Amino acid sequence: MKKTIMRFVLALTLILSMVLASGVPAQYEGLTFNSGIRVMNLSASNTANITVYYYAKSSGSLVATVTDTIGVGGVKTYYPPIDSDLDGSFDGSIIVTSNRKIAAMAYSHEVDFSYYMGTKAIESGSATTYLPLVECNNNGFNTFFNVQNMSVSSANITIYYYPAGAGTSGVTETATIAAGAAKTFDQKTGSSTKNCDDLADGSGKFVGSAKITSNQPMGATVMQLKSTAENHYLMSNNGFGSGSDTVELPLIMANNGGYYTGVQIQNIGTITTTVTLDYSTNKGAGGEPDSEVFDLGSGKARTIIQSGAPPGNGSANNWDTIGNYVGAGTVTNSEDINLVAVVNQVKPYASGKGPYATTYEGFDPGDGTSKIAIPLLLHSNDFWSGYQIQNVGGSSCSSITVEYTANEGSGNEPIDETIGSLAAGAPVTILTDVTASDNDWDDDVGDYIGAALITGSNCSLEAIVNIINTTVSNGDTFMTYTGYNY
Repeated sequence: MKKTIMRFVLALTLILSMVLASGVPAQYEGLTFNSGIRVMNLSASNTANITVYYYAKSSGSLVATVTDTIGVGGVKTYYPPIDSDLDGSFDGSIIVTSNRKIAAMAYSHEVDFSYYMGTKAIESGSATTYLPLVECNNNGFNTFFNVQNMSVSSANITIYYYPAGAGTSGVTETATIAAGAAKTFDQKTGSSTKNCDDLADGSGKFVGSAKITSNQPMGATVMQLKSTAENHYLMSNNGFGSGSDTVELPLIMANNGGYYTGVQIQNIGTITTTVTLDYSTNKGAGGEPDSEVFDLGSGKARTIIQSGAPPGNGSANNWDTIGNYVGAGTVTNSEDINLVAVVNQVKPYASGKGPYATTYEGFDPGDGTSKIAIPLLLHSNDFWSGYQIQNVGGSSCSSITVEYTANEGSGNEPIDETIGSLAAGAPVTILTDVTASDNDWDDDVGDYIGAALITGSNCSLEAIVNIINTTVSNGDTFMTYTGYNY
């Protein structure tokens, strides 16, 4: 029987003395992080036997192993790892294997809960990985990314950096990564890898993209961090091993209770192309935005912010006059070459709360399926979830159901959601709150920790999951991951 293998390529820092388990290097800008993973058994008839392997970041040596079973349709959290040999802190990467089909995601937080982030596990590596957004000294934001060698042999990698503006930076970086090991590449000034001293333009900052090539399969995860005073932002996304000529973005927002989005689109083809970002019908209370149309050179990326006015927002729209917009986006291009995209969701600090920021990866509509697994949903301890489903198929979807797993909290079982027809390209949002759901989560469900399976009738679906705690003062307690299509 073929094993399912999940890889978490972000560097994880696990502090066993903490209640929770992390997603960035152990000490970064004076911050310490803990991480956890959620693993879901997708088999409808068989128990899953799983093994969790912990690899040291620099050497790739195996430092701990956890074996466990997950019942039919069940889900488990490893946070910290159970029955493992880990002693003290851990800084490395994780691989999860199973004899059944599984879905998995990782989440991380700073030890004082000021920052949260989440990503979906990567199933397989690629010889080329694309990062649509890399930056330094950008209004306080810096990125760093972790690259894991997913093979049994040493990997020689090369990183190419592309500025968003005119010209090419000419900056490249090479490294050798041991089998199973990971390495952090930090763009902040003064780091030991290529950084703003090498990348910055005349304004002293760098905003652009990157491409990583290797002689072995690899995976990468990017973190965007801003850690100044009342602006604690942490966002994360996985790199792309491939792209598509159409990219779907299930959730785009402007002036939505203070939230807005920013879209970063990268051309991973070899020629310049004209890119179009079309917005779906507004589900908010504002006007309809115009499509974005622009040329994009090979390797280049363009940022379009759904806030403020042009030209500063990089958009064709004045979002102040459009007002409240909630919808989705579809990215196409004139040459039908491959593109990739990420979406930042942001709400600035206000009245002692936040700021809140998170990132998700745009979808290849060809990857859409009628079934999606969501390993983690919350309505617990001031956390709650919202998930956005988009019909990425070419025709209307007749019906969608959401089946919730057993409650790991102290509340009642939620009833399953029933969603009516969904037009081609259209999104729908479900909140584990008191609105936009078949459940009254506060009064009828209460404390809920669980997962869900989304099933459509003759559908091609994609989904993202947002999880947030809006009660914490001065902290980015917002994370996102994409659903697992199967």
